[in-house]
Amino acid sequence: MSHPVRTLIAALALFSTPCAHAGSRVPGNDVPAPLPGDIGRSAAPAKAPAPQELDLRSFYPELTDAAFERKLAGASNPSRFLRSFAPAYYRTFSTLKKSFSTGLRDASQFQGWCAGDAHPENFGTRLDDSGKAIFTLVDLDDFDRCSIVADLLHFLLATRLAQRDFSDRDALETILAAYVKGTRGEIKLSRSVRKLLERAEDRTYFDQNLEVRNSEDEELSRSLGKSDRDELARTASTLFGNIGVTEATQFAKTRGGSAGLTRYRLRLDGDEDPVVLEYRTLTRPATIFEKPDTPALDVLAATREPRIRITTALEMTSPKGRSKWFGALKFRDRWMMVSPRFKGNRAVDLRHDTDEDRAEMLKVLRDEAAVLGELHSRGTDDMASFMAAIRNVKSREWESALDALAEELEKVRARATSHTGSEK
Repeated sequence: MSHPVRTLIAALALFSTPCAHAGSRVPGNDVPAPLPGDIGRSAAPAKAPAPQELDLRSFYPELTDAAFERKLAGASNPSRFLRSFAPAYYRTFSTLKKSFSTGLRDASQFQGWCAGDAHPENFGTRLDDSGKAIFTLVDLDDFDRCSIVADLLHFLLATRLAQRDFSDRDALETILAAYVKGTRGEIKLSRSVRKLLERAEDRTYFDQNLEVRNSEDEELSRSLGKSDRDELARTASTLFGNIGVTEATQFAKTRGGSAGLTRYRLRLDGDEDPVVLEYRTLTRPATIFEKPDTPALDVLAATREPRIRITTALEMTSPKGRSKWFGALKFRDRWMMVSPRFKGNRAVDLRHDTDEDRAEMLKVLRDEAAVLGELHSRGTDDMASFMAAIRNVKSREWESALDALAEELEKVRARATSHTGSEK
């Protein structure tokens, strides 16, 4: 038996009892041993069910027709489509999981708290009240309960589609092995991520990314008058105490998962950091479009109060402390997530932050997978049984599931864009 195989079997054996977080994040540069592709045996996958016609428009009742068309137009390739239409992924997963290998089908039954939209640029740095930075999930809009294997496959698929350099088996096994270690709290951050954390804690560091105005936002933005600013200040004061707003902008992105949804950006008076808060409209999380075997779970997900989802997300992604400038509140009868906009809190730019070094990019992806594993272990009641279910899943079985998901989502994208084009 090879050394990597013995290493992984030993790691998975630790899950004979419920997961305990004895490990800590230790800075380092070593890449964990790849997940071996030929451990155990599994039944041949069943024939995939016939593709279903997905009505993408029905997933977004809160959008105007024009906003939906802009959103669809922005999903010009498979990677952008996955990021823009996460609900389509979860509905497709629920349809295709019957065709997965035995191990993945068994694993798909385990529900827990999920990122909901896990992809390489939804992880990054966050500051707590003391100014300490952590590396964690930073996009919490779709955080909810779902099949945790669906969440993991989403991250693997997003990585494959966005970074074709990492669609090979070696990269897959490295990322999966990092995920396994993350479930035990063993996260050794890469050089690039450690540098990001140092910059996040340095008040004198200038990050040019903060000064870049996004043209896809600007075409839908407008400045707000005093009465609107005062109303925003009163609403924010319910979470943060008495504050004043000196400047406010309303805008909406034209593409991406939150395209078309109203946002507000507020500049606070005074000198305290952060000087800017952002309100983001919250809608149904993408994960509710996965149809679990137990209908009650779907009802629970569909009716869960956004405040509970966001509060839980903040507790699970930064358990040792978080900035007070995060939360969820209602503004004009809409649930909004509030988050700070300053350099200590920002998402990873995978290529920019690694200087496009392939080896370093893979290490950052490894870090992100480990953080996802850590999140799942915190939010899943029976992580030991889940790990037992995936213990014997071979690399080719993960690849087969990813191929099926990518193929079906591309059919959905092609049908949707073709239908829109025929209407014009």
